[in-house]
Amino acid sequence: MPYDVTTSDYFRPERLEAELKRVFSICHGCRLCFDLCPAFVSVFDRVDPCLAAGAVGIDALTEADLAKVVSLCDDCKLCTVHCPNLPPHPHDVDFPRLMLRGRAVLARQRGVDVRANVWARPDVVGRLGSFFAPLANALAGAGVARFVVEKVAGVDREHQPAPFAPLSFGRWFASARRSPAPTAAKGAAGAAAKVALFPTCGVDYHEVGVGKALTQVLWHHGVEVAIPRVRCCGAPHLQVGDVEGAVAAARKNVRALIGLVDQGYLIVVPDPTCSFTLKDDYPKLLATPEAARVAAHTLEACEYLMRLHGEGKLRTDFVAGAGHLGYHAASHLQAQKIGLKSRDLLALMPDTTVSVVESGRPAAPIWGMQKAHVRMAERMARGLCDDMLATAATSYASDCPAARLAIARGTGRQARHPVEILRDAYGLKAAD
Repeated sequence: MPYDVTTSDYFRPERLEAELKRVFSICHGCRLCFDLCPAFVSVFDRVDPCLAAGAVGIDALTEADLAKVVSLCDDCKLCTVHCPNLPPHPHDVDFPRLMLRGRAVLARQRGVDVRANVWARPDVVGRLGSFFAPLANALAGAGVARFVVEKVAGVDREHQPAPFAPLSFGRWFASARRSPAPTAAKGAAGAAAKVALFPTCGVDYHEVGVGKALTQVLWHHGVEVAIPRVRCCGAPHLQVGDVEGAVAAARKNVRALIGLVDQGYLIVVPDPTCSFTLKDDYPKLLATPEAARVAAHTLEACEYLMRLHGEGKLRTDFVAGAGHLGYHAASHLQAQKIGLKSRDLLALMPDTTVSVVESGRPAAPIWGMQKAHVRMAERMARGLCDDMLATAATSYASDCPAARLAIARGTGRQARHPVEILRDAYGLKAAD
């Protein structure tokens, strides 16, 4: 199997080259994804002139051509939403996983770039940044500091990182759970409902308000909430070719989560990239029954709330609506093929209309912050903002933290996670 990281063939350069050419040949004949990603454009632009000159197009691709295509994929996974050749199709095409394999092979040959390895650990960076939040945020906005970071860490000086929160979500939860009593005791979900909230690095160290809002909504439904001792999901490791780092993260997290699953907890994740990683990557990285069980018990946040709705347990005692919402459907959420649960959830609120944007998207953070890609990332962000503005909505929502940041900066309007909007609709006061 071409995407099985547990086989020795996965890291063999000659096998990778053969697989790249096989897949590129199929993609060149299909072209359904021609407008989704610069990686596909690179394939077509290189092959077409070769064919026109009478050469065998795919075989004419050089090692440099193949490496360029791999570097241009930011792992958005939108092509998997459209691809007619995904496994179990006989063509067995999974373009994003092939690109991750390409990065893994290059990393084996050249070593993982030291600078990329730093940004592949957002939990470590986040813990330090949160502890020194005022200083870290001030330095992030300083021109001299940005110049130094560009030279030392490879982050383009124009890139604007998400600000660090001075109080992490984990620390907030540790104190909030000891407060007199969550209002949840009389909720609708029933005493047996238990959630292990996988906080994600983005929520834990940057958008703490999203974690607070989700916790409040769960407590409002009588759901018991636990915060497991987990680390970064491991997706950034995969994106820089560090398969060993991703496997280590998966093992640690599965060990932390499987005991809770055995106790009847469902794992709920407020970030589409992290939920996709737990659901789809962990079974492939570890190939263990425990990883499969964790994956089977993992739900995206609004997916879980809509499950409550399907069971007749979602509270509908809303006190306000949200008007006209522009909702961005995150690419990693679309790739999970669970439908637009967030849209359906928001549409339950009174006096609320939801306009969905599925086309535009931001660049993946690690990919988009690099000097080689930052201009492409800016164009992608502009496209997303243009699509959101075209909805003529009065406010915006997205499950994706990178999209919320891009929308806020590109439109001048705050974009919120759906659970924050739901919390307000219930009339719950935002937690301090």
